Amino acid sequence: MTDPPVGDVPAGDPSAGYGPPPGYGPGYGPHPGYGPPPGYGPPPGYGYQPVPPGYGYPAPGYGYAPHPAGPPQDKPSNNLGWAIAAIFLFWPLAIPAFIYSGKVDTAWNMGDRLGAESASRSARLFGLIALVVGVALIVLVIIWAIVLLAFVADTVHNLPTFTVTTQPT
Repeated sequence: MTDPPVGDVPAGDPSAGYGPPPGYGPGYGPHPGYGPPPGYGPPPGYGYQPVPPGYGYPAPGYGYAPHPAGPPQDKPSNNLGWAIAAIFLFWPLAIPAFIYSGKVDTAWNMGDRLGAESASRSARLFGLIALVVGVALIVLVIIWAIVLLAFVADTVHNLPTFTVTTQPT
């Protein structure tokens, strides 16, 4: 038998560069013909990797504002009901009532207890003023309607009457 010419390598020779390298034969892993040779672990980067210090969430107790000393305070009411009532009674006062009602939660979440209480009182005040003005306007409209109906009734009662008589010819 003669040696193959220079540059020609038989197809089954692993040094030829054709086909999978030794140990990567068919039937290995989820994809036949691919994967590491038996006996090796997974490639690096798979599984749990420890987080280097200085990354991730801060340790508990850091990054939070200290709580004020003393007993816990109850959040003041935002008086949203007064703001809603103001819409139906006297809507121009409903606008500031809603604005102050929204400021209660914002001030409380920022830790401004006095600001939250002040905004709560203001929202309630605008709601109460809307109640008074609305009820006064309703009373005035009812009085105006009664006066108008009385005037119409008096006018109708005192209408001059015309009698038509026929003249004999």
